[in-house]
Amino acid sequence: MAENLAQEIRLHEEHARALVVEAKGTAAKSLADARAEAERSIKEARQRLHREYRSKIQEVEREADSAAQSIFALGKKESEQYLEESRAKVSSTAAWILKEVMGTHGLS
Repeated sequence: MAENLAQEIRLHEEHARALVVEAKGTAAKSLADARAEAERSIKEARQRLHREYRSKIQEVEREADSAAQSIFALGKKESEQYLEESRAKVSSTAAWILKEVMGTHGLS
């Protein structure tokens, strides 16, 4: 009976060792799966954030372009107004200078 009991204990020990080995394998696989899932999740998050970043940059560039065009159009309009105002002043100034020169020096 002692021999039978010893053999039964050995069988249970072997079975326990097999369970421990199987549990370690399962744990290692679960850990590897969890790491892979975490890396995939991180990669997807980085890609999503990069797409959002590019989208925001493009939006800001469009807004800046629109603002620049508005500023350019306003500046062009103001410069054309200044040019028209200056033409009138130049004509009157040229006429005054001609009158003064002609009055001072005559036609000779």
